[in-house]
Amino acid sequence: MASSLPEIISPHIVTGLEGTALNAAERDLLRAFPPAGIILFSRNVESRKQLSALCAEVIEIIGKASGLVPLVMADHEGGRISVLARAIGVPPTQMTAWRAFAETGDPGLPAAVFRESARRMRSCGINMFLGPVADVNSEYLNPVIGTRAFSEDADEVAKAVAAAVRTFAEEGILTSIKHFPGHGSSLEDSHLVLPTLDRTLDELRQEDVVPFMKGIEAGADSVMTAHVAPRGRNIPASLDPAVVRGILREEIGFDGVIITDGLEMSGILTGAGLVGAARDISERDESAWTRTEERIYGGFRREWIMRLKPAVVARTALEAGNDLLLFCRPAAEVYRELDDIGRFLEGDGDFWNGAFREKYADSLRRIEALRRRAGIFQPPVPAEWHYPATAGAVVEIAKDPLKLLPFGPGKVPAILFYGEEEDFARYPVTRFIDRLIELVTAGREPRVYNARHLVAMGMARSAVNPEWIDLYSFQDRSVENSRVLVLLFRKPLAPKDIGRISEGFEVVIAAERPWDSFYVKDGRTAITCYGISDSTAEAVARILVGQVAPAPVKFD
Repeated sequence: MASSLPEIISPHIVTGLEGTALNAAERDLLRAFPPAGIILFSRNVESRKQLSALCAEVIEIIGKASGLVPLVMADHEGGRISVLARAIGVPPTQMTAWRAFAETGDPGLPAAVFRESARRMRSCGINMFLGPVADVNSEYLNPVIGTRAFSEDADEVAKAVAAAVRTFAEEGILTSIKHFPGHGSSLEDSHLVLPTLDRTLDELRQEDVVPFMKGIEAGADSVMTAHVAPRGRNIPASLDPAVVRGILREEIGFDGVIITDGLEMSGILTGAGLVGAARDISERDESAWTRTEERIYGGFRREWIMRLKPAVVARTALEAGNDLLLFCRPAAEVYRELDDIGRFLEGDGDFWNGAFREKYADSLRRIEALRRRAGIFQPPVPAEWHYPATAGAVVEIAKDPLKLLPFGPGKVPAILFYGEEEDFARYPVTRFIDRLIELVTAGREPRVYNARHLVAMGMARSAVNPEWIDLYSFQDRSVENSRVLVLLFRKPLAPKDIGRISEGFEVVIAAERPWDSFYVKDGRTAITCYGISDSTAEAVARILVGQVAPAPVKFD
């Protein structure tokens, strides 16, 4: 590569990989420009054996090239956000784990869930967990947090975060509490837009920041910053020095690693996100930008280039106080973009040269200290895997006015799984569906109304404006004894739409959003879940037909 930017910036980045094994280009890049770490997604996972081999090769290549253990991280929070599910299963959601403690009074139950997840991750070579989620789910209509949070109460979240951080540390897994200064009050998804919070920084300090402080006190290794804009701020918190340096570094006194959320997320690429972040660069030398555009991009407008180039925010993200830049795309794309930006900024002697290295000596110190800890403590992994029983917290009967449950022997319900197209493309969701059908039918032929063809009729607008919901009535279910609707939506639905959707069903199961069960029409049985998981499927089956819990799942 012509530019030195990939070499300079690589100790500050975490990058994704393309598939389930390293390709030749990735091996070359990881040797030439070893990053601080890699992040794994479902596209990188097909089995426990395969994942272990991939992690081992990554650790070997980056370790030899840099002299330090790389950070091998994943968002394996539980429920739908379980990217390693094909290798190590789907753990209960954070809300389930903490409710288990509230229901049973057993203070060791949440820790047992965290410990099980940590051991499963460590068995495959994962050394860093991008969690726990420290957001307070204070907004019912929040489309992105929900059951990923421990609770709607800041004090409860704070206690749970501290317990999770301590447990993962005991098991040799680094943690990254997220999403600072708090994503729980948003009405929008930062993957899609830049959410503007209806809370000022002072208001966030009073509630949302509290769990982060407790997590830091408990020994959190890193903190992830959020692409959200507090009221009165016009750039994402992740790029705002007043938030990253001002609150997290100076007020709270956190001296660990700070990592951005994914730099490809639209919350940082639209509006005041990427354009605002790069404004200081663009205004310094208008003529240089114009010349470079003509030479490299053939005269495309600067704003258009910025919207397509997440690497442009590297400068602002680091200057705001972040240590690690999280890129979720495959390494070849990331390094190609860094090279483009390096050539684009090759005259910027104030930032990318030796002065940059000197300025960020403290940042590199923190990153290297974290990477050294990643390879120190490796406790043994138990031979047997099993999450503790959390059935009482996983699933509850919200109402059963006609006393329909359990259905009793010989009655196999007709089940319709209702959600958006993307819901049926996620392995944790399809596993939940398969497991529930298997347990409820107990070897008998089920009548399953799979929502795939309904989705084809309504497409993605179903969660926003489901005018087409009555169309499912073309299927005659009158011969069935029990009609069950399973709501898989992650995004919030309007109460009136939940009421309309539930017409024609005796039982409605809110599998992903427990609050939806409150709006099921009167006279119907409503079952509340706190996020999908293996445990949820088992608990729902027990409620429906009174089946005994199956043996622990075995993984290859």
